[in-house]
Amino acid sequence: MHWYITYGDRVLNPLDDTGFPADITLKRFVERLYAWTGVPPAQMRVVLRSKNGQELVLDSETISCAEAETLTLASVDSRLPEPVHSAEVIATGLVNPTASTAACCKDTHDGSDDEVSYEISESTYATRLDTYRAKKQQLWAAGRSQLAVSLRPGLRCSLRNSNRKGHIAYVGPVPALTIAGDDTWIGVILDEPNGKNDGTAPDGTRYFECTANHGLFVRPERVQVCTDDAEHPIDSAATTKTDTDGIPLEI
Repeated sequence: MHWYITYGDRVLNPLDDTGFPADITLKRFVERLYAWTGVPPAQMRVVLRSKNGQELVLDSETISCAEAETLTLASVDSRLPEPVHSAEVIATGLVNPTASTAACCKDTHDGSDDEVSYEISESTYATRLDTYRAKKQQLWAAGRSQLAVSLRPGLRCSLRNSNRKGHIAYVGPVPALTIAGDDTWIGVILDEPNGKNDGTAPDGTRYFECTANHGLFVRPERVQVCTDDAEHPIDSAATTKTDTDGIPLEI
């Protein structure tokens, strides 16, 4: 099943040649989403959409635990008139990413009283460096740093998936935009006033000078360097996926 899965501003698994097995159960599918997002199944809503906008909502109110054990992705896909194209993961409550709190996705318990669950708050989880989320963010930060090597102030550029053009004004960290404070951002001065700032980050720190609404901070994978006066871009991020840590790709 080739579904495009998102959580907030993150794309969890861009379409590829593998996808999900059609016979995987909803229980296993939700467990996979739990591992990626940290959203416990009991607090997870999954909205399936076809290309023409039809929707099917999967959560504890629409799917019982028994159904989650037996329904497959193929059977769910057939509930819409058109094939499912995307799945959006939505957290319906406070997320404790290490807690496995949904009965549908717990391992069978023999009824003894010695089972101990361990939960931590989202704020505590976010500060730990040994978690799956932290390791994933570190890998993406390293990838962005590598992409940024070819980007430097003064270069003409365009933005991927956009008709906006301008030139690079800043390359480096913008602590106000990233939890860890060491990820790489690109400051761009746009030709037209369809940006979001004047070179100033949300905390008031100025990284470059430009007219109001001509400035933008974007991830390196959004930037395509223009090669000549005709401004045909070099696709410097052709193999780079989108954001994974809940931070928008542009600010």
